Amino acid sequence: MKISTKLTIGISALSAILILVAALLFWVSFRVSELILEVEKLPELQAKFGTLTIQHYAWAEALGVGTILMKKPFTKALDHTKCDLGKWYYSYSPPDFLKEPFEKLEEPHKLIHASGAKIVEAINRGDVETAIKIYQEETTPNLEKVRNYLTDMHLKTKEKVDQNLISINSSINNLKNIVIIVFSVLILLTIFVAYFFVIKPLKSSFSQLIAVADAVSRGDFSIIKDK
Repeated sequence: MKISTKLTIGISALSAILILVAALLFWVSFRVSELILEVEKLPELQAKFGTLTIQHYAWAEALGVGTILMKKPFTKALDHTKCDLGKWYYSYSPPDFLKEPFEKLEEPHKLIHASGAKIVEAINRGDVETAIKIYQEETTPNLEKVRNYLTDMHLKTKEKVDQNLISINSSINNLKNIVIIVFSVLILLTIFVAYFFVIKPLKSSFSQLIAVADAVSRGDFSIIKDK
């Protein structure tokens, strides 16, 4: 086999390995980028859960204190799809880790607003006792359920952030290890290819050339004829 052919084979093998390594490094880097983007978005979601919880306590306070006790007109949303939580809920597609508490949140949220409509109706007809009973038996328990589910989603989001941070650190460490291993292997392969496909064939060719030169110097041209 000619030296050029051997050299081509060696370079092709190294190129194939480099392409595979580049693909692997790209995949790991892409995965790290995805995790970082997700981590950046999740704290905003955590804050959203806190805001929605506070808003619904304010909603309940306006109903219980403002409307029932102080007889003020109730001006907040009675339609569960019109409040901030409802608008967010019906426009949001939760990730898998939030689906369970997210789905459970809908029913008590509906019941809170339904109880609000019944309370307003009772107050309008002057039945404060019924309004208080509805507030105690329907509004308050369902408000607590809503708070619990929002808190659960907040905690699950925090857990996801922590998991992603661990995954990012692990991926970065893996990336470092891959780079070290790959460069070590490439150095060994380069030495192997250089020796067996370049140095060894050249050494053999030089040996033959020296043998020819030595024979010619002695006046023996038969070796050239044999070649």
